[in-house]
Amino acid sequence: SPVGVLSNYTITYNTADFTITPKAASVTPDAASKIYGAADPVFTGALTGFLPADSVTAAYSRVAGETVLGGPYAISATLAPAGLLSNYTITYNTANFTITPKGLTITGVVANNKTYDRTTTATLNVSGATLVGVLAPDVVTINSSAAIGAFASANAGSRAVTASGFGLTGAAGDYVLSAQPTVPNATINPKGLTANGVIANNKTYDRTVNVISFNLAGASLVGIIAPDVVTLDSSAASGTFASVNAGAWAVTVSGFGVSNTNYTLSAQPTVPDATINPKGLTITGVLANNKTYDQT
Repeated sequence: SPVGVLSNYTITYNTADFTITPKAASVTPDAASKIYGAADPVFTGALTGFLPADSVTAAYSRVAGETVLGGPYAISATLAPAGLLSNYTITYNTANFTITPKGLTITGVVANNKTYDRTTTATLNVSGATLVGVLAPDVVTINSSAAIGAFASANAGSRAVTASGFGLTGAAGDYVLSAQPTVPNATINPKGLTANGVIANNKTYDRTVNVISFNLAGASLVGIIAPDVVTLDSSAASGTFASVNAGAWAVTVSGFGVSNTNYTLSAQPTVPDATINPKGLTITGVLANNKTYDQT
């Protein structure tokens, strides 16, 4: 240009290259996870730098494997359409796919009843325990070697029990306990004591077998766990002689108790024989007859 003067020249028309360089782009999968034994989720990710008109899509997949300890497994992407991908310098990122342990529950653990001993220790019975949630053909068992139980209180009565220390064996870490077992209430029974030194007071014959009173001066309780304080409760106590008649008779007692609900009497006290003494009588109305002197 201007065209009018170009005829004045012998022109060599050279050329040059125009280069379209690949566009930077990337694909980045999203990290994902599942619980052992569950189906894989739908994998997702993000495409960056691709032109919308090219309609590049990604298909995400992961490295094969189905155990917790085998992971994490890499998630990667395959892009399409293949014919357009050379227009891009693509960074193929990866992400981790994690398999987490499957939670199991333990049922059927019970605590044995026990006699009061001033402790909260509970002995656990696992003979009927089962694991819920194990996937066939996996073999998983309960490990109770470190298991302990504890009553909510050391006192006698029906008490809540908590368990700890239960674990699992087998399946190479693909399982975990969702929680320690729930244990039904169990009973701490009162400790039995024996009472010594109770005696029945003698009485005078009154046509009844009733013991009038007891002498507790020498009474003692055997079996108390220190430093508990327990006394013999005779407020409702009663006793009977084996006969209503005067004499030395065997005595049976009932109604004796103890002052501490963590204890009970193993049996009513054994009381030595006591005596029903004869009742004293007086005679009235006896007269002496008059008589004639006879030197007596």
